[in-house]
Amino acid sequence: MRRGILKILASIAIFFNLTVISSSGPLSMKSAAAFVDRPFHSAFSSLASNGSITAIDRMCLALALYHEARGEPLEGQKAVGLTILNRVASKAYPSTICDVVFQNAHRLNGCQFSFACDNRANTPGNPAKFAQMIRISEDIIASLQPGNGVHESIAVADANPVPSRYLFATHYHRHDVSPSWSKKLRFIARVGDHHFFKSDRVVQKISETALSKRADILCNDICSYLTKLGQLH
Repeated sequence: MRRGILKILASIAIFFNLTVISSSGPLSMKSAAAFVDRPFHSAFSSLASNGSITAIDRMCLALALYHEARGEPLEGQKAVGLTILNRVASKAYPSTICDVVFQNAHRLNGCQFSFACDNRANTPGNPAKFAQMIRISEDIIASLQPGNGVHESIAVADANPVPSRYLFATHYHRHDVSPSWSKKLRFIARVGDHHFFKSDRVVQKISETALSKRADILCNDICSYLTKLGQLH
């Protein structure tokens, strides 16, 4: 599946003249096609070994935001991004962004994020909007600094904070559908066209370190609120 993901990202790099990082440097228009034709196990192993897989995951997050939330308000776009990263932080799901986004992508209309398995091209048709999603995904990742392990990924950032109400969001769906699983989860909020939910089962499988860092974000929000409240009196 990872080779398929890399081919998707490489085709996007070619289409938009973007840069994706490979083990030997930038994956540009000229090198993209050659890169995806390398034996996958060696290409991916070298990516993982030098930490450059982060660049691939960032592109996967931007692609998911484009297809899932490009028409949503900023809060909704960040909520979708948080939902994806919360799954990455939980042992109930795969441990990388790309694996979460493309989970079960081989099943037609049976995957986690519909754009990944609807048998349509994934290359964004709006370059300006895709560039915006890249910037937003960078903001989200900057707000959720990686820890020492693949399941420890939440930390506090001063700039462009994530919406704290979605710190434990694990699922969402459009407002005009009613999937059976939604009745089993805790409703968080609606923003834009999406309803967001929390799964206790998924959250319980988030590491203690990651949960502690989420608590730090909530604490900062509460402290900030109390400070502003005190300034009014």
